[in-house]
Amino acid sequence: MTDRDVKKLTDQHTSSLQNLPESQLPTKMKFSIAAFVLTLAASEISSASALAVRAGAPGDAQISCDGDRAKIGQYNGDFSQACVRLVNDCHRTLNNTKSIDVWAHRSCVAGATCSGVNLVSTIAQCDNTAVPGQVRLANLSTAVFEEMTAGCSSKKSCSMSHQNYIDFFYGSLSAINSNVWPNSTDQVTNWWNAITSWTKTGDTIPYHNFNDWLHLVFDANSNPPSPV
Repeated sequence: MTDRDVKKLTDQHTSSLQNLPESQLPTKMKFSIAAFVLTLAASEISSASALAVRAGAPGDAQISCDGDRAKIGQYNGDFSQACVRLVNDCHRTLNNTKSIDVWAHRSCVAGATCSGVNLVSTIAQCDNTAVPGQVRLANLSTAVFEEMTAGCSSKKSCSMSHQNYIDFFYGSLSAINSNVWPNSTDQVTNWWNAITSWTKTGDTIPYHNFNDWLHLVFDANSNPPSPV
């Protein structure tokens, strides 16, 4: 990845942060600007490397994709069969509709919160190489965010609360007619805490910060960047 590529990607995902209140700016995140850019570059390199392997070596590609699928539902040392249902529905929906807009689908967004953003997007690439890498995916659908904020649709003034997230997660399971549920609300809260520890926005998460998390987080299930 060239310096120009890194700058382009950084500009793409930081332009949305302009004119936000101080409490929502990434200066409250634990990353310095330099670390932020390096994380962004590493994530993009990882995604590009994964696609290169899948395109060039079918045997290795199958092993890599199967390994990713084996991680579904496992996140931060915890496992959830309910999460497996969401992630599987996500990829089934993407495949059936030939969609590459991952964050336009409710089960994909909910699944990413409990199984890892990179895992959900990488498996989508396994199924369809037209799906962009994590940092290049289209922005979170405002329709999905509205479902996450009890009907509030403004990108600037609406934020997702802890209770909103719990309702969204259980509602996403209901929407796919799941008969499997999280082990406890504490399990759902742990997923919420993992997001807020990254966004550093306090008790609620605005649209722009959650959208950045979907594109920039390098989480527990991320594929490590290939050595240069």
